[in-house]
Amino acid sequence: MKFTAIILTLSFSASVCAAFPTLPVNIPIDTPINDYLSIATDIIEALNVFSEGYTPEQEYYLGRSCAANILKQYSNNFVTNTQQQEYVNQIGQSLAVFADRTDLFSGYIFIVVESPKKNALAAPGGFIFITTGMIQACENEDQIAGILAHEIAHVVHKDAINSISERNRLISLIKLADKYGGEIGRAKAQQALDKLPSWFVNEIMNISVESIFSTITDEIVKTFEKAYGKEQEKQADLYAVYLMAVTGYNPEELSLVIAKLNEGTDSHYGSHPSPSERISYIDDEISRLPSHPATSPVRTARIVK
Repeated sequence: MKFTAIILTLSFSASVCAAFPTLPVNIPIDTPINDYLSIATDIIEALNVFSEGYTPEQEYYLGRSCAANILKQYSNNFVTNTQQQEYVNQIGQSLAVFADRTDLFSGYIFIVVESPKKNALAAPGGFIFITTGMIQACENEDQIAGILAHEIAHVVHKDAINSISERNRLISLIKLADKYGGEIGRAKAQQALDKLPSWFVNEIMNISVESIFSTITDEIVKTFEKAYGKEQEKQADLYAVYLMAVTGYNPEELSLVIAKLNEGTDSHYGSHPSPSERISYIDDEISRLPSHPATSPVRTARIVK
């Protein structure tokens, strides 16, 4: 059977378009165009079988796969300064106590990698990376906390998970439920498969868990390379303001470190809002707080670079 790669972007009424996401699937080339809406409906109904999404354990193992890929990009160059690694972990864990997600399978895992680049990112399941270059750019502990709080926000909001295409998410949920979900999981997998056209079922059955995990890992890592959308980055900044304040850090330091991120040759922003945009809405958010902590001289003095 011949297939053609089709992206199901429904172009009917605005209300219909809003109801269905873009779904890249390989549709048989002889499928009538009038059937596309029905196919999209089938896929959405199959996804709804897994309305709870990935379990915390599944998210953790997906994040671990992404983390291995990230470390490979940094030549597995973990920081050799164990004091600095422990220091960053203490800051991160202090913030994590007040973060809204408490369902992570293995908690938050903070990893410092050796690199002159100013970068930080978060993989699914609570894996958070920060480079030594980013730490060097920070003048005090509160600024490091601001960077980590922003990345924690991406985990809380499941931004990496939400970047996975609906097709790959559906396939992975079916395969995981069928292979590891026991009797209940296999029943859910079958319930989802029963809603799909036979050609798509055949495609799913020929994909292994390892293969779809590899595909999803590549998809998420590509998202890291181009950064999230501006609204996702904005929401991460705003959440960081809240998280810093409740943890006892001065959220004004987030604005100050953001102003420095593009100094030198690094191009940090990608699709992030511009530094001036970020500083503007962060400062607006801070102004809405009834009060917030000041920068502690003690924390400034104990920074480990």
